[in-house]
Amino acid sequence: MKKTALIFTFVAMMISVNLFAQRTSDIDGSKDYPAISRFEGSVIEFYKVTKSDKYKIPLNFEKGNLDFVNPVTVEGKVIRIQYSVSPDNNTSYVVKSIKSSLIKEGFKVIFAKSNDEMVIGSKAFSRTYYNRLNNKIFGFAYGTEGKDQAFIIAKKENEGKGIFACIYISGFDNTTLITQDVIEAESVTKIKENSLITDFKGAIKFYRQKTKWNTYMVPVGKKAYSGWSKKIKAEGEITRTQYITSKDDNPSFIYMNYNEALKKSNWNILFGGSGSSELGYDSYEWQYAMFQEGFKQGDKFGDKLGFRANDRSKYAYIAAEFEDLDTLYYAVIYIIDKGWGTMINQDVIKSKKPDVGLVTAKMLTEKINKQGHLSLEGIFFETGKAALTSQSDAALKNISEYLNSHKDKKFFIVGHTDNVGDFASNMTLSENRAKAVMTELTTKYGADAAQLKAYGVADLAPVVSNSTDAGKARNRRVEIVEQ
Repeated sequence: MKKTALIFTFVAMMISVNLFAQRTSDIDGSKDYPAISRFEGSVIEFYKVTKSDKYKIPLNFEKGNLDFVNPVTVEGKVIRIQYSVSPDNNTSYVVKSIKSSLIKEGFKVIFAKSNDEMVIGSKAFSRTYYNRLNNKIFGFAYGTEGKDQAFIIAKKENEGKGIFACIYISGFDNTTLITQDVIEAESVTKIKENSLITDFKGAIKFYRQKTKWNTYMVPVGKKAYSGWSKKIKAEGEITRTQYITSKDDNPSFIYMNYNEALKKSNWNILFGGSGSSELGYDSYEWQYAMFQEGFKQGDKFGDKLGFRANDRSKYAYIAAEFEDLDTLYYAVIYIIDKGWGTMINQDVIKSKKPDVGLVTAKMLTEKINKQGHLSLEGIFFETGKAALTSQSDAALKNISEYLNSHKDKKFFIVGHTDNVGDFASNMTLSENRAKAVMTELTTKYGADAAQLKAYGVADLAPVVSNSTDAGKARNRRVEIVEQ
């Protein structure tokens, strides 16, 4: 029995460290990359050249943030070299030394951080960078999940080609491992997002999952013992994005930033707060009822970071809505303290608004109070002309009712066209259509002419692309705009 116990103890010790004896010389057939000096005292443990493949760099090059959701894809020759060096050279020291060397060799260092600066732990970073992004395909001598870490990304131009250096440094008890990837780029692909919500400054975009269609319960009030008395049942496409940011950015601070940013982007805040006094109960009760056994909206829409807070009192929540033509968006943002950092879980539900048909006085009141303008549904013209058809009568009647009940306000009637035909003709047509609506409202329906001015803007302000027939149809419209 004693012998068996000793064997298991030895195996456990073997697993707990990255086991290898550091070489005293480079492996056969290996060499340094010509444009990058090796770290002093290190030897090559692994060397592989891949003539052409795709490499994912997890960085937003404009903002300088790590981004595992929309990595930059670089295609070209990939050279992976793993060096080992004495553990006396810790990761912080190694990354500073390599950064200085790269700058001297003409590289522009875009990202260089170590340990706590990286926010994300070494195990999570290594598994995401190499496994989820599939950069593991270029091979290893040894695994990279150390107790300490550092990461550097740099770029230089050489004979018209971009050279990217991505260097991950792992600290172990018995060695410091430097995994150096150099990509000689033939092409670079960046994904540009047109997001309705601005990312929190400095946050790492860690995980995303899209669900084509499902239901989502949106709490819009304080949580009571039995749950939420106020909630909205939303249906549509659900996009979950999880972010990580520094623990210095606490949930209350992030909440205030999101709240202001959403308002500036014309989102309507339905409910929000920070801490149990504003939200009701602590974060454990919220996450249990919302993401686990209550609404079960955790694993169903994807999760890599977990919804339990380290400090149950430090959490925040925002629910907001945004209307864009025929689409209604809900944003549900849940922010918690994780101890090592702060997690932001952002769910966006994209729903199709119900077809409301022609414009009503109530709709005009709501939309103009909220947005300052409204497209006048139910207004019809003869094809290519500014002559209104009888189908427009019901909508015109409703518009006049609104105008007559808001005599203290003035409005522009603005005509829009698609991009078919020449600009001058479209400008004339759009203005004549706006004037036709104004004339009909004042002469037939009793609206006060002093309240209205008519203008045309041709195709200068499309609401969607004119590349499809459906897009052109949506862009041909008349709007009422509060002066």
